Amino acid sequence: MRTYRTEIAILLEILRAMDTDELSLAKLSRRVNVPYRRLEEYVEELGRRKLAEAVPDDEGSDRATHFRVTDEGRKFMTEARQFEWFLHAYGIHL
Repeated sequence: MRTYRTEIAILLEILRAMDTDELSLAKLSRRVNVPYRRLEEYVEELGRRKLAEAVPDDEGSDRATHFRVTDEGRKFMTEARQFEWFLHAYGIHL
């Protein structure tokens, strides 16, 4: 039986990947195995929730090609890890 990732599992994987490096969408797409167009939607959602942010190419530029986790995003990941551990203790996996 094939197991699919939940949306929250995908979002957490994206945040974890961004936490180690500032990544472009193309690199992030390959690292978390999510199609580019779908990943754009996830990254926009993370941005709206202030969990991730775009990094401008140059000072004063509006164009951003890399993304990183915010402090709020790191707090979210910490809480999510604790929740994952709790679920895992009862045999439930995200």
